[in-house]
Amino acid sequence: MRNKKIAFFIVGLGMGGAEHLVVKLANFFSKKNKVTLIILTNDLTLSSRLNSNVELIKFDLGKSKFSVIKCLNFLKNNNFDIVHSHMYHANLLARLAKLMGMKAKVISSIHNSVESNDFFKSKLINLLYRISDQFSYITTNVSNRATETMILNKVAPKSKIVTLYNGVDFNCFSNEYNTVFDFSSFFSSSGFNLISVASLTEQKGHFVAIKAIKEVLELGFHCNYLIVGDGPLKDELKSLVTDLSMNDNIKFYGLSSDVSTLLKGSDLFLLPSLWEGFGLVILEAVSCSKNIITTDCDGPIEILGSNYLNLCNKGDVKSLRDKIVNCIKDNSIKYDVDNIKERFSFESMIFEVECIYKKSMI
Repeated sequence: MRNKKIAFFIVGLGMGGAEHLVVKLANFFSKKNKVTLIILTNDLTLSSRLNSNVELIKFDLGKSKFSVIKCLNFLKNNNFDIVHSHMYHANLLARLAKLMGMKAKVISSIHNSVESNDFFKSKLINLLYRISDQFSYITTNVSNRATETMILNKVAPKSKIVTLYNGVDFNCFSNEYNTVFDFSSFFSSSGFNLISVASLTEQKGHFVAIKAIKEVLELGFHCNYLIVGDGPLKDELKSLVTDLSMNDNIKFYGLSSDVSTLLKGSDLFLLPSLWEGFGLVILEAVSCSKNIITTDCDGPIEILGSNYLNLCNKGDVKSLRDKIVNCIKDNSIKYDVDNIKERFSFESMIFEVECIYKKSMI
């Protein structure tokens, strides 16, 4: 597809999986199309990764109450062919712009099995999705299980929602950095090195992981745990580590732009999510040939398989502890590398996105 005006629309450019994906999509489609990336906050963390062909437009909702109106008018008046929005703030605003007369076809991408863990907020978001579905050409979600959840919750009818897997350029990611992170630079003693790369939010289950690591240490297995990411629960998580006297074994790295380097230095990747629509970082761990422990959430099950031996029960400290101990004893990889790389490649994702875009233009 070429010579189209495409707008990618997302809240901000933080270090999340959806944000990384949007940057990659914008860069790819800007090679042959006029691409604009619209954000709603001042979070520009990933903006340096955009190529020079992508126009970046910022409407900082935190600064002015008129930013929403300006954003809607911008969407309406710029004659885009396609507006591809991501996550509920942008999805609902794009649909509102369509209601106001925007001519572009709206592609709404959801990146999780639930948009909020708050019951009433989740119900409200689902209701708004249902009411505004007529203004979206199609809705996508990141796994079949998450898509089925959206259909069950009547977010979109079955005829207007499809699964669009996230994709990784496996060769590019694994070769992105030649260096390997030295865990001894963070930890005073050697041991089995675990790493999590995830935002410090309730969804990602870090509280469960910290408690599981404590029990692993109490069983006599020495390990180090590096938590990479930032978020609203940072202070609470640090306090828990201190309360459990684990500051020597658990460290907080903060945000990182060189995830590949960090993963390569670890023995095991851990994603203890309480819910997860996909889990793009799992694919990044696969690309770095790392063993993986994660939970029985929608995305991880779909990537690794329902029979994957290192799936633990979400929110279950004992289950996670036992999986970690098993991996310390035997850290061999138990997922199908070739199958995962074939199903979740960046090329496969781009092919599916292009098919959606072309159909929307008919």
